[in-house]
Amino acid sequence: MTKIRSFLFVLACFVFAAIFLHFVSIRCGRTYYAASFDESKFNSLHEGMSVGELERFIGPPLEKVRQTNGSVLWTYSGRADDTCSFWRRWVFIENDKITGVVSDYWEE
Repeated sequence: MTKIRSFLFVLACFVFAAIFLHFVSIRCGRTYYAASFDESKFNSLHEGMSVGELERFIGPPLEKVRQTNGSVLWTYSGRADDTCSFWRRWVFIENDKITGVVSDYWEE
């Protein structure tokens, strides 16, 4: 009888973990990208490119976010909500020039 209870307990833990992981993956989903996003083109971006070159080369971002320091963040990737991990593809713009390119995995 003890073996059966132990087995049922382990089975219940496994089922709970599987349901939890499934819920998290459905809620967060995968990283989404701007309509014209292309990874190889994004990886070719570099500091000093103009905003015009950027838009012609990779297209418009999902969002443009003004930063407190006056720069503008162009996001080419996003996530379902702020608690989800995702692949960041961001470009920082100052004075109509690229000043930074972020290409990493943001772990929540």
